[in-house]
Amino acid sequence: MITTRLCLVRHGETDWNAARRLQGHTDIGLNARGLAQAEQMARALKKINLQFDVLYTSDLQRAAKTAQEIEKLFHDFTQLKVAVIGDVMLDTYWWGNVERISPEAPVPVVQVGKIDERLGGAANVARNVAALGAQTTILGIAGDDEPGKRVVELLKESGVDSQLEIDAKVPTIVKLRVIARQQQLIRLDFEETPSEKALAHKLERFEKLVGSADVVILSDYGKGALGQVDHMIE
Repeated sequence: MITTRLCLVRHGETDWNAARRLQGHTDIGLNARGLAQAEQMARALKKINLQFDVLYTSDLQRAAKTAQEIEKLFHDFTQLKVAVIGDVMLDTYWWGNVERISPEAPVPVVQVGKIDERLGGAANVARNVAALGAQTTILGIAGDDEPGKRVVELLKESGVDSQLEIDAKVPTIVKLRVIARQQQLIRLDFEETPSEKALAHKLERFEKLVGSADVVILSDYGKGALGQVDHMIE
């Protein structure tokens, strides 16, 4: 009889946890205390000689960072070559304050004080894999625009080899969130289905890339970059 043992670990504290705010899918990172909690949990698991065959986490920063602290003590990924294939996007956050209602419509006026840009979708998956030490390459589709250039910059900063197919016919996928007083007011999505030409080129590049990868991660957010997934897994 095979026994499967599951170990459930909660992520460390965020500023929203400390303020007793509901986070949901809002991507809030760990605060200083949360990072310390993640490191402490990793040491505690190591101390009792707990062995992991596999570690699963969501792509939210607070969960992924907690998992990374555990992973660092249990595995050496520096020789592992990982290819991440999927929907690449830019997560943008506009943070500000609300002090009045618009005279044009019954909606709050947000005075934006900070703009934050982060890798999203498959790009965030690649960032997390690279943070574990693996040699990480990402293949996806981006537009020939400023958000696309920003994605490439962030990938480079994260140590990820960017092999993005540039599709001049569509914009880079952007998810813009407006947040005031620790509450998300609205999310605006900018996206279009990739062109057939870009998808064909991406498939050709995938066939060349997959042979040198030890692990292939397919990160599908339903945006079209994995429209040929049947051919990819044959």
